[in-house]
Amino acid sequence: MKKITILMGLTMVLLSGLLLVIALNYEKSVAKYNALEEDLVEAAQAYVKMELKNDITGSVEIDTYDLLEKKYIKEDILMVEGDKCSGRVIVTNKPLGNLDYEAKIKCDGYKTGE
Repeated sequence: MKKITILMGLTMVLLSGLLLVIALNYEKSVAKYNALEEDLVEAAQAYVKMELKNDITGSVEIDTYDLLEKKYIKEDILMVEGDKCSGRVIVTNKPLGNLDYEAKIKCDGYKTGE
């Protein structure tokens, strides 16, 4: 009985360690996509300020094509380790005139929210 308990304990420790390694690898790979999302939000903030003069009622979508065309981003930032990405930033006018920015990207190997 003692051997089974020890074996089960070791199995649980190994499984916990394996899950930890998987989670850390996932976080590391997703971090590069999160950085792209942050870059798109920064570009959209500049776009809203310069092109739209911060005048937004409701919400507006700014896609990567718009940001590329107006030179707020360069095409090379849409490549994440060889993975071609496209995306959009949804800008919503919140109460008191605060603007909320939410980037959504779609790549061959990643999609925001998955």
